Amino acid sequence: MRLVLPLLVLLAASPPAATATVSSSAAAAGPELRGPTILLYSGETEARLNFGTAERIRGLRVRFSDQGSFAVKALGRRGSAYRYQAAVRSRRPLRIGARYTIRVVAPDGATVTRRVVLTQRL
Repeated sequence: MRLVLPLLVLLAASPPAATATVSSSAAAAGPELRGPTILLYSGETEARLNFGTAERIRGLRVRFSDQGSFAVKALGRRGSAYRYQAAVRSRRPLRIGARYTIRVVAPDGATVTRRVVLTQRL
């Protein structure tokens, strides 16, 4: 009986700890991206990244293929999504049709990673 009591206390304390872990991992998931994430060719080493989020977030940054961190400009809303744009640069020439990794970083450090194809400007 003496061993059962501490086990019951431990089991009773576990669910809140488990929910705290789930909620903190959900918070660290990063901003929810909405709509297409588009990378448009602007020049030999320059491109523009367009994306949307579910909610308005100030202080977003974009990391482009580990080439550096770039500021994000708010464009307004389109439907229920908040639209953003970032001008990104590469040290090497960009190739149309190639896939590049982008990371959208929120001010709290939460990150969302996407692989996008560089497309010709319309």
